Amino acid sequence: MALTHPRRRVATILVSVGTVLACSDRLGPLPAPGVELIPTGLVTTLDPAAAAGAPYTIDSLRVQSDSLYLGVSYAGGCRQHQFQLVLSTSFMESEPVQTRAVLSHDDHEDACEALLQDVLSATLEPIKHEWQRSYQSPSGTILLRLWTAAEPITIPYTF
Repeated sequence: MALTHPRRRVATILVSVGTVLACSDRLGPLPAPGVELIPTGLVTTLDPAAAAGAPYTIDSLRVQSDSLYLGVSYAGGCRQHQFQLVLSTSFMESEPVQTRAVLSHDDHEDACEALLQDVLSATLEPIKHEWQRSYQSPSGTILLRLWTAAEPITIPYTF
């Protein structure tokens, strides 16, 4: 059994961490620990009630840089749940422009009733690029009208 000198072990760990950090720029932003990165889909028309899927509650919501963070709670515990942010490319003309959004939830018929809570993150870059293409401008604001069972939540996204 070979013994490793403690200083050599620390140097190896630092080099490994440095390599991961250097590569992360090429991979794009990494989600914070405990945050689940979910896909973003674009559609021309959006029926929020049909797209929402299984029930959930949005507990918190914020935009940071080009990401939307959602704190959600939902019933389950026996199966893997999948979420997706779906955004409409049909902008509603107003100042600023608005678009419909829905968080789609597939519970895969999970019959368990434990209260689960997650923090989800979805990139807003696809809708930003669609806005930039449509309005021929590099910067602006979109009001995201996120559908919920009670009433839409509106949150600004400025880029």
